[in-house]
Amino acid sequence: MLIDYSVSIGNILTIITVIFSVVGLVYSMKNDIALLQNDMSHVQSAQKGTTDAVTQMGKVLTSVAVQDTRISMVEKRVDELSHGRGFVK
Repeated sequence: MLIDYSVSIGNILTIITVIFSVVGLVYSMKNDIALLQNDMSHVQSAQKGTTDAVTQMGKVLTSVAVQDTRISMVEKRVDELSHGRGFVK
């Protein structure tokens, strides 16, 4: 079995075309990766804002629950007073 070691112009053009294609692909991927990194930084900042809003909402809900408990206790005391319990003459 003999191996043909001759190189033709077609082989050289094919190699050059493949090299330029790979370089072009790497260059375009570099730009795409830079855009994705930029988008991710914006998503992270938006997520931080959302997390802060949810944290504040949790604090507000806790405060409302405490106020609801206090209002219920006041209503209970007023009801007891209307029945004559707890009132000192």
